[in-house]
Order: sequence, then structure tokens, then C-alpha cells
Amino acid sequence: MQHFAKPENALKRAEELCAVGQRDAALVGMYDVLSSKRHRVWQPSMELVMKRYLELCVDMRKAKAAKDGLIQYRMVCQQINVASMESVLRHFMDLADKAAETAIAKAEEITGLNAEKLLDFDDLEAEETPESLMMATVGGGADSKKRTDRLIVTPSLKFLWESYRTVLDVLRNNTKIDELYRDTCMKAFGFCLKYKRAVEFRRLCEILRNHIQAQTKFDPKWKDKEPLSAEAMQTHLETRFAQLKSAIEMELWQEAYRTVEDVHSLLALMKVRPKAKPMAAYHGQLARVFWVAGNVLFHAMSIVRLFALSKTFATPPPPEELSMLASRAVLAALATPCESPVVDVNLLEYDLEHEKTKRMATMLAFPSELSRSSLLDEIRSKGLLALASPEVQQLYALTEAGFTALDLASKATPLLTKLAENPQLAQYDAQLRRLIGLRLLQQMERVYLTITIDKVTSAISVLTWPQITDLILWAAKRDLITLRIDEKLGQIRQRADRRTRPCPPRCATRSPPLAPRSTACARSCRRRRLRARRRRCVPSSTAPSQPPSRRSTSACSRAS
Repeated sequence: MQHFAKPENALKRAEELCAVGQRDAALVGMYDVLSSKRHRVWQPSMELVMKRYLELCVDMRKAKAAKDGLIQYRMVCQQINVASMESVLRHFMDLADKAAETAIAKAEEITGLNAEKLLDFDDLEAEETPESLMMATVGGGADSKKRTDRLIVTPSLKFLWESYRTVLDVLRNNTKIDELYRDTCMKAFGFCLKYKRAVEFRRLCEILRNHIQAQTKFDPKWKDKEPLSAEAMQTHLETRFAQLKSAIEMELWQEAYRTVEDVHSLLALMKVRPKAKPMAAYHGQLARVFWVAGNVLFHAMSIVRLFALSKTFATPPPPEELSMLASRAVLAALATPCESPVVDVNLLEYDLEHEKTKRMATMLAFPSELSRSSLLDEIRSKGLLALASPEVQQLYALTEAGFTALDLASKATPLLTKLAENPQLAQYDAQLRRLIGLRLLQQMERVYLTITIDKVTSAISVLTWPQITDLILWAAKRDLITLRIDEKLGQIRQRADRRTRPCPPRCATRSPPLAPRSTACARSCRRRRLRARRRRCVPSSTAPSQPPSRRSTSACSRAS
């Protein structure tokens, strides 16, 4: 271990060693100064030594040495000059970023390929196997790209990734520079997004998740540990919002769902109400996640929350933007699949789906019994329908009216064409066409016992026959209609055992669905059916009294 009276002497000695090509010795000499107890008091020359030390680490791509030096420097300036620590860390990340860009530019010049084709390897932390190294030594010109990736691109990107991880580890328990922690996370998200690093993004999300758990969990060894302040919690919340946005842009939907759970846990810990603008952006991202997941009901509820939060801004958005949000909310609610009027509590799939939906609603602070009818009621009560565009209002009146005319498709076609011209509203076109088809099928069920397929196809002009077939099967499975398709006769008719029954109520807001049967009611029905079967097996009173035969006894046992 080398001893220097002043840090300036160590810096001067390091420059002399670098001039003669002994960079390893220069690195060791500067690290001895940083770890020496003689220089535990911060002084400006220590910052110069640290920056020069990091420059050598970047040039030599020694991530472990850089992390050790940063930890020693944190011990020096943690209580005296936190600004110096922030300056050194930002300098370190800038150096690593420039080194990566230089390496990629050099690789593009050598191979003549763009950066996207050079970044097709999966994992930066995957080690080289003996087989890959052997093949690389005997490979010909076809392996030049792989050799360039291994020698130039991969080490630079790996060092840049390690630099971000190092800075996050150094700052994870330092609440004085939370802004630098957030900026580092933003840079790491940008790195994963720019270079399409899905594996590293998942690891980064797990690192941030472990950091926040370590800061918020109770530890008996640290009873005097101060809880996170409101500003620190807001910083972590904004970081999770950026993480969710990056996950959506990278189309990592499973990680986006886990990020939503992280946001929920942070909101539960916060004692101060979060800011309106970040929460509005968060609900906008939620709407996109739920749309991709196929949960149109929660997608519509997220847009309703987005509209409500937008009206609370200090500078409210213009009326055109509010009208667009209202139109999106109404169309999303209309595009929500209709509820089944009959609920069978004995179906295990329904119970699992119901519990999953209820848990998600509780986590997002949505109504626990959220449904299509309640959502439409909320949209009308909050005035979103009045703020929507005229085409949306007309479409709502056509589809949710008490009476559905058989020319509904011809009336709705111009409205759908007009709405499809707007990119933000065109995504609901397929669901709205299915809704119009369902309304026409329900009206045909009320009017006709039998109808030809040609007439159905001409009436439901917004859908093709395969789409109509799929819609009939979907609706019949959920007891929304009782129609059956007879391909042999080219007809659609009601089921024979339901022709005398009234049609099931439509899933409009003015006609709420039937209440689900309770478990006790289902049990009583089963008991009555069982008694009826047993009565059929008992011999009549007019017959002579004689013990039943073995055959009749076995038949009764089978019937019971």
C-alpha cells in the first residue's frame, strides 16, 4: 500500500505512471489514497483524484474497481459534501455512456451494419462458453460480426449497464440525493429502451423493487431509522410511473402488471395525496395496459378516472381535449362485453375470474362490484355523455335505447365510419360492431321464432357471416340470447325448450341483469329434483304389497 501526504501527490504520481503505460499501478495508487484513513476528511483535491480514478476505470473497463472506489469516496463525503458525490456519479455515468456510443460507432464502421443489427444478443451478463470461444478462433469471415460484438460492442454495453447498477447500489440508502437516484433510473430505462435490453430491464425492475422493500420494511436492528419523507415517496412514485411507461413501450406486459402492483404498494404507504398530473398519466398508461390485456371494463374505468383527474389540474386542458376524453370513455363503456343475466355459482372458472377481477379492482381503488351497467350510470351522472361528440351521443342512443329497430345497422354505419377517422376512437370499431350485432339479434329473438340466414346477414350489415356466427355462439353461451343456427335448413331459430319462456333481459342500463342465484337456492333445487326422482321409483298404492325385485331395486338405486 502506497502512502501519500497529500492527494495531489497521488494524482501527480498517477499521471506519471499513465504516461509510461502503467495504468494498473496508477489505479492502485489512487485507490490507496481513497481508502486511507489519513484522508477521511473531504477536500477539493479528493474529487479530482476520484474523477481521474473513474476515467481510468472506464478506459480499462473495470466495473468492480469503480464500484469499490465509489464506496470509499461515499464514506469520505457522505456527511460533509453530498454535492461532490453527486457530481462524481454524474461524471461517471457520462463517461460510460460516451464510451458505449464510441464503441458502437466503431463497430458500425468495421462491419458496415447499423446499431440494431449489432445488438441482437440476448443477455449482457451471459459468460462465454468454451465452445463459443473455440468456434470464434476458427471461424471465418462469416463470424466477423460475432467477433466484433464480442470484442467491442458487448464489453462497452456491459460496462455501461454495470455503471448504472453501481450508481443505484451506492445511492439506495442515501435519501439526501433522491433526485440523482431518479435520474439514474431514468437513464437506465432509456438504456434498456434504446438498446432493446428486455432481460436487463427485468433485472432493473427487480433491483428497484428490492431497494424500496429494504427502505420501507421494519427491521428491529434499526429502530431509529427514519421513514421515507413525502418528497422521497413522490420521487419513488414518479420513478415507477416512468418504469411503467418504459415497460409499455417495450411491450413487456407482465412486467407492466408487476409495476402496477408496485405503484399500488407505494400509494398505500403514502400519507400525502400524490400529484394530479402524474396520476393522470398513470391512468392513461393503465388504460393502454388493460386494452392490450383484453379487460375492456377496467380500460373504460381508467379513462373515466383520467377524465376526472384532468379536470382537477391547475390549468385545465382545453375543451376539445376534454371532449375527446369523454368520447373515449363513452365508447369504451359501450365496447365492454355485456354481462350474462344468469350466473352459475357452481362454475369454478367464474369464481376464479371473479376473485381476480375483484382483487384488481381493490388494488386500483375501483368499485368492487364494477360492471358495465354501473359504469354507464357513472358516465351519465358525471356528465361525460353530455361532453362527448354528437356522433358518440347518437350511437349511445341507438344501442342503449329501450327499443331496437331492425334497421339499426344502416343507421349506425355512417356513425362508425365517422368515428373510424379518428385514430383515438378507431380502436373501438370492432367491439361496437359486435354490440350492434348483438342488439339486432336480441330484437330478432323477440320478433321471430325462425328467420333465414340471408335475412340476418342483410340486417346485420356491419358484420360478416363468420363474425355473426361467432357472436351467436358467444352470446348463447352467456345466455344473452337463445338462438340456434341450423346450417342445413339455412335458418336461425330459438331453442325448442325456451320458445315459451320470456327472452332474457338485455344488458342495458335500464334493464339490469337478474340477480345471481345463491348457494342455498341451488341446493334446494337439487333436493327437489332428487325427491322427484325418488317418487318415480316408489311403487303405486294400487299394486299388491310385495317386496320389490332385485332389478327394480337396482333401478331405484341408480335413479337416486
